[in-house]
Amino acid sequence: MLSVTTDLPANWRARVLWALLALAAHGLLIALIARLPASLPPQVDVPIRIQLLGAETAPVAAPAPVPAPREPQRMPAEPPLRTARPATTAARADAAPRAVAESAAMADQHAAAATLAAPSATAERPTASADAAPPALVPASFDAAYLDNPKPAYPALSRRMREQGRVLLRAWVSALGSAEQLEIKQSSTHARLDEAALAAVARWRFVPAQRGGVPVASWVLIPISFSVEN
Repeated sequence: MLSVTTDLPANWRARVLWALLALAAHGLLIALIARLPASLPPQVDVPIRIQLLGAETAPVAAPAPVPAPREPQRMPAEPPLRTARPATTAARADAAPRAVAESAAMADQHAAAATLAAPSATAERPTASADAAPPALVPASFDAAYLDNPKPAYPALSRRMREQGRVLLRAWVSALGSAEQLEIKQSSTHARLDEAALAAVARWRFVPAQRGGVPVASWVLIPISFSVEN
């Protein structure tokens, strides 16, 4: 009987053993990777809604009524002088000069009374400024269609954290229609939303207030609402 044996060298057997161990390790790694989830869940964008409310302006106080001019007091008319009936011709002759003097005195008294009773032109005629009421103030506006004021950007971190609220800004609008000064009258309780509202309104254009058809500077209230829709 013929038998054939092959003796492999010792170093060759060691190489085969290491190759088998490497293949087993790769197979174990591929099995672990296959058990991992295919992909992470996608991030869902949440729609947002920014709402601009109408301007809030303080009511303009009505002008105070002008008091009516007081009626001048009139001096009471003096009673006519009574003259004694002359008994004789000599008494009549003596009484004639006295009557002339008394008539002249009465004329002077009546003239003085008329001067006191006549009201002065200044007191009787009121000034033109008191008669005419001041023109009404037309408040400034920011929501005119032709202004094209952009809405404030919703901060991304505030959107993810679902921060929302209402900011009330107070702006000093010049006669040229620009916001010269901005301040927060009522906060939304979120600093990121307040800063976004201030940054947007600082670039807005306004229709300035008018008094009698002339543009004037004035304060205006600007409410801005941030809300996250479900």
